[in-house]
Amino acid sequence: MARPLEVETIVRARQLLSDPNKWCEGVLARTYFGIPCSPTIFFAKRFCARGALAHEAYKLTGNRALAWRITSRAEAMVCPLRSSHSLSLAGINDTYGRERVLKVLGRVPEFA
Repeated sequence: MARPLEVETIVRARQLLSDPNKWCEGVLARTYFGIPCSPTIFFAKRFCARGALAHEAYKLTGNRALAWRITSRAEAMVCPLRSSHSLSLAGINDTYGRERVLKVLGRVPEFA
């Protein structure tokens, strides 16, 4: 049984961010030179949690609009109580750091 796109995106984003050199904070993504950029462009090399979801969703679909819809649904799966910034994936990323992000992204079962 194939995994839903949202779950596959979460699993891939977690794998991406397991490398500390691929993580950033404060923006969705940065280039190799540290310049803020969209997570769906080729030059994006470092990502926040939400940016990593968008990056991986875009790699799976090749469609930016669809990638952002998948990103929103995937974020809702791992942060169902995101009513305030501190409970959102971006808030967790920027406030608590990469290790907490990895824990949050690890909450979703991989559906074998």
